[in-house]
Amino acid sequence: MAAPFPPPSTSAYALGTFVGGGWRQWANAAGEDYYERVDTGSTQFAIPAGWEDVAAVCIC
Repeated sequence: MAAPFPPPSTSAYALGTFVGGGWRQWANAAGEDYYERVDTGSTQFAIPAGWEDVAAVCIC
């Protein structure tokens, strides 16, 4: 499957690498965040599976 947009370029801003180094987060000139899988170079707008925010559980 083709990437939904061009790979990181001069119009993209690196936001950092996820713990473990498997994913990089970028922002494009429009301010949209996207994610690059380091081993394949594929990109996506969706947060990678397993990296989503989850609600905290309080055991009080």
